[in-house]
Amino acid sequence: MRDSLHGGPKLGELGFVPRLASLLARLVESVTIKRKRSALKLCESLSLGERRFLAIVQCEEHRFLVGVTNQSITLLQQLAANAPQQPSARDERNMIAGGESA
Repeated sequence: MRDSLHGGPKLGELGFVPRLASLLARLVESVTIKRKRSALKLCESLSLGERRFLAIVQCEEHRFLVGVTNQSITLLQQLAANAPQQPSARDERNMIAGGESA
């Protein structure tokens, strides 16, 4: 069958549409979307009940202890950038005893 206007074959005769669909499908599969890495990270949180919690938040190289309620967010302490995420048993004993950790 020939296209009456141009004298050439019709698009459907060459399988153009299925091949185009296949090509587009391969292109979509091969595209990888690179998401920008977020500078803000929730390191840890501790629920205090009734929509209240403590959280350690990291922004770039800085870490913060924040208190969060359903109405506010309060900065409680800026932490050292290389501070351990969890205190050691010795630090916990010193905190309970009211002493300083060395």
